[in-house]
Amino acid sequence: MSEPYCPNIAGCRLVNDPTLHIEDNNRDIYIKSYCRGNNPGYSECSRYRVKNQIFFCPDFIMPDSEMTLDEILERIEQES
Repeated sequence: MSEPYCPNIAGCRLVNDPTLHIEDNNRDIYIKSYCRGNNPGYSECSRYRVKNQIFFCPDFIMPDSEMTLDEILERIEQES
């Protein structure tokens, strides 16, 4: 990974929407570790990977989410 910042950082609701229900401490940890860091870095971020696969990322996905793509798609379908 050549860029230290996630290419999706400008549009990511986790980073930019304070109304998402995430504890501030957790949000800061996610941003430091995934969005702006190399440990583990954005290539390991579930939000980054999901967006690359289905072109958007649901708000219920956190950077360290272990849900499979099938589980995510099933939940999206159930919520719609």
